[in-house]
Amino acid sequence: MVVLLNARVDPNFNEVEYETKYEAFNIQTAFGRSAFPSSLHCLYGNVRNLIRHFDEETTSVRRFVTKATETLLRHGAEPNVIGPIEDTRLHENALHAFMKMCISLGLDERSITTFRLLIQNGSDPNVETNGIFPLNTFVEEILVNCDKFDKLSKHDEVAATEYVSEVLATVLDSMSQRSISRSSKYQIDGKPSNAIQRKLYKMCRDEMSKRSLCVDGLKKLCRLQILASCKWRSTLVVKLPIPVALKKYINNLTLP
Repeated sequence: MVVLLNARVDPNFNEVEYETKYEAFNIQTAFGRSAFPSSLHCLYGNVRNLIRHFDEETTSVRRFVTKATETLLRHGAEPNVIGPIEDTRLHENALHAFMKMCISLGLDERSITTFRLLIQNGSDPNVETNGIFPLNTFVEEILVNCDKFDKLSKHDEVAATEYVSEVLATVLDSMSQRSISRSSKYQIDGKPSNAIQRKLYKMCRDEMSKRSLCVDGLKKLCRLQILASCKWRSTLVVKLPIPVALKKYINNLTLP
C-alpha cells in the first residue's frame, strides 16, 4: 500500500462513481467485489473479512487498521467522502464506516487511536445521512454486538466503559446542538441482552438526551466554527495565528 501511495495512487478514487459511469453504457466493470467510494471505506468495509481470515484474532487486525488509517490519512485520504457502507442501505462518511465496525473489531487503545486519527484529520461528526449521525451508528453497534460484552472480566468492563465514554464525549463535544438534538431522536430497534451492554447503551442514550437539552455557549459555537473553517483538521488549527492555549482548547475534543 505504501509503495502505491508513494507512487501517487489516489486514495480518494471513487469506485462507485466509476462503476456507475460505465454501467450507463452497459459496460460491466471487473472489480469482482463491492465497489467502495474511498480507500478508507474499503479498509473499514473489509474488517470483518480480515477478522475471519485471522480466525477471530482481532489484535493483529486492530494493529493493521490503525496503521493503515494513519498511512492513508498522511497521503491525503479524505474522511468526509460520502458513499455506501458495506452491503447496507447506508451512504455515509468514513467515520460512519469506522463506527459500523469498531465494536466488532473490539475496543482497545488501538481502535480508539484509529478513532482519534479520524476525528483529528477531517472527520466531521455532524455529517447526517438518512437521518443517521456517526454517533447513532456507534450506539446501534453497541446494541447489535451483544456477544462482545458478554462475560467480560471486571478489568475489561472498566476498560470498555472508559473507551465508550471517550468516544461519546469526543463526538458530542464536536457536534452542534442541532445535530445532538436530531441524533437523540433516532430510534434503534432491539434491547440490550446483558448487564454490561445495558449499562453502556443507557450511558450513551442518557448523555445524548441530556446534551440535547443544553444550549451551546458562545465558546463552543466559536470552537465549532473554527474547526469547520479548518476542515476539522487539528494540523490546520495549529497553524492559526492565535494563542497556544486556544489552539489546545480547540483541538482537545474532550474539553467541555
